[in-house]
Amino acid sequence: MKAIRILHVVPNLDRGGAERTVVMLARGMVRLGHVVQIAALGSRREGDYVDDVPPGVQVRFLDCSPRFRSLAATVGCICRLRGVLREFRPDIMHSHVWRAIQFAGLARGRLQLPHVVHLQDTLEWLGKSDWQSRARRLCTRVALDGPDTHFIAVGGEVAEYTRRCLGSVCPAVAVIHNGFDDELFRVHAVHRVREPSQKITLGTAARLVAIKGIDRVLKALAGVELSRPWEYLVAGEGNERERLQTLAIELNCADRVRFLGAITDMPSFYSRLDLYIHGSLSEGLPLAIAEAMACGVPVVATDVGATRELVRDGTDGFVVPPDNVAALRTAIERLAGSDDLRARMGAAAHERAWSGFSSTHIVESVLKVYEAILGERVCGS
Repeated sequence: MKAIRILHVVPNLDRGGAERTVVMLARGMVRLGHVVQIAALGSRREGDYVDDVPPGVQVRFLDCSPRFRSLAATVGCICRLRGVLREFRPDIMHSHVWRAIQFAGLARGRLQLPHVVHLQDTLEWLGKSDWQSRARRLCTRVALDGPDTHFIAVGGEVAEYTRRCLGSVCPAVAVIHNGFDDELFRVHAVHRVREPSQKITLGTAARLVAIKGIDRVLKALAGVELSRPWEYLVAGEGNERERLQTLAIELNCADRVRFLGAITDMPSFYSRLDLYIHGSLSEGLPLAIAEAMACGVPVVATDVGATRELVRDGTDGFVVPPDNVAALRTAIERLAGSDDLRARMGAAAHERAWSGFSSTHIVESVLKVYEAILGERVCGS
């Protein structure tokens, strides 16, 4: 059995779902005897995931500001990444998030190197008809063209959307659902029903950016009618924080909304919640939802990307149309207003998460993809 040399390529190691997936894959692959490096196109930032990377995995920051609109930055980043490829000589290059995917494809060039592309989202530029989106798609097709490019999507909806937008570049896509880190969340492996309290605690974990729809959640909560007091906890940082704090004041709910900043102990965060809310306008398959479910927390989430492939509407929580404040408010009121319903859906969500959405499942599934590409049996399979 042969150990695989794997290079993961990401834009950065900021605290986000795709980056957590890379860390989980690295940990699982190293544990099974494989050799892993991570190449981050950008620079190290305070609070990123570097300290969570397992021992033995080298993280190489290329210190680039990769923008296709800047030719010098583009060429420089490609050259630096190509230098990593020549030095490390991986058997597999596995890229995550579109910016890193594009640069990884361009850096590979004519090297005889399998490139695994991990599709995490359904971004608008893939399907829009304006000239900038068309130009970006053309660059993407050039970067990914060739028989040795292979695709993994976090959900069936993500796979279908990408096939439709990129056509012959990705004729086949393996679906491997995102999942939570079962080592990090093992304290929640046995489900314990949260005892009802005098206050209902709601929460969201996400980057504070417009696409996450936290402003819609605030608007829904501003008009919510519950028989008990409530509080809303927001874990995460981003450029929308000041605007969201101002919006909470304008909606007269600032005294019940707490912005916690970046959280490192996510299991403890989810343990505080009676209900998890995810109001995104666009997603792949939100890792935070899987984490909340692994902790036995029922979910109200918007129907974007592959969310419905994880959250069974009416069983693990409620799935509502995106950008629909009224539907979001109704679902929150229904679930937050019933202790019995939350207990039942929380138990179902816990079973759902642990039965097929854990890091163990992801690592095993990705290894099977590697094995099929390399055409030989690999260590740990």
